[in-house]
Amino acid sequence: MIRRDQFDRAARLLAAGQSYRQIQRATRLCRETIARTDRGEIKRPSQCDQCKPEGDRPKVGRCGRCGRRVELPCCACCAERHRARNGPRPIGQVLDELALDLTPRHQARLDDVRAARQAGLPLEEWIAQQTGQGAG
Repeated sequence: MIRRDQFDRAARLLAAGQSYRQIQRATRLCRETIARTDRGEIKRPSQCDQCKPEGDRPKVGRCGRCGRRVELPCCACCAERHRARNGPRPIGQVLDELALDLTPRHQARLDDVRAARQAGLPLEEWIAQQTGQGAG
């Protein structure tokens, strides 16, 4: 997966007219990734404000909080702090934001999952109740 700083640097070098080989040497990305970036097949990765790397070479080390080996600051700890402050987002809100284009069969399955969660039942039990096959 391409990092945001790699994407930005490759885009700058592409705009400056550098060849794919020159960009490959500068960014250590493969030429196919550079070509896909040039064609617009790879979009700029998103990143939270607290996780922006310093320059083109982010600092890698152990997170003092969780102990993971990561690019510092640790995005995982940032996400955990965010969830602790704001709580988990409701699954319906997350799915609505994704704007999924599902087939009717998959949309029906998603609707079943949502209804079962709302009812607080395991999916299989909820489906059995809906079809009238509940174990008496």
